[in-house]
Amino acid sequence: MNLNYLAARIAGCLILGASLPANAQEIDGTTLFNDNCAVCHAEGGLGNPGFAPPLNRPAFWQAMDAPTDYVAAVVIAGLHGTMTVDGQMYAGLRMPPLPGIEDAELAAIATYVARDLGDTEASATAESVATVRANLPDNAALMAARPTE
Repeated sequence: MNLNYLAARIAGCLILGASLPANAQEIDGTTLFNDNCAVCHAEGGLGNPGFAPPLNRPAFWQAMDAPTDYVAAVVIAGLHGTMTVDGQMYAGLRMPPLPGIEDAELAAIATYVARDLGDTEASATAESVATVRANLPDNAALMAARPTE
C-alpha cells in the first residue's frame, strides 16, 4: 500500500467531509497501478524487457476465464519461473508478493489491468479479491493458468 496515496485520500476526505471509496469503481486503479506496479511493469503496463513482462496484451487477458482473479492472485502470492512473452524470454522471473495492498485497492488494480490493458469487461470487487486470498493458488497453478503465447 502506498502510504502517501492513502494519506492524501484520507486528508482529502476529511477536508471535504466525504467518505473513503467503497468499491473498486470508486478507487482509481490507474493511480494505484502506477504507484505499486509501474516501477517494474512501467506506466501503461508496457513492461521492461527481460525484467518484467508487458501487461498491455489484450489477447492474453481475453484468453483467461477470470483475469481479475489471476491478477489478484499474482499480486498476493507473487510469481516466479521462466516464461516467454511476445517473443521475449523472462528467465528466473521473480515478482514478489505485495502484501500491503488492501482488497478494495487490489480490486481496482485488477479491474484496471483487465479492462484498460486487457480490453475485457472483467471487474473485481473487494469480495472477489478476499475469495482469491482465501483460496490462493500456488505458483505452479498460476503458471499453468497462463494462456499459451
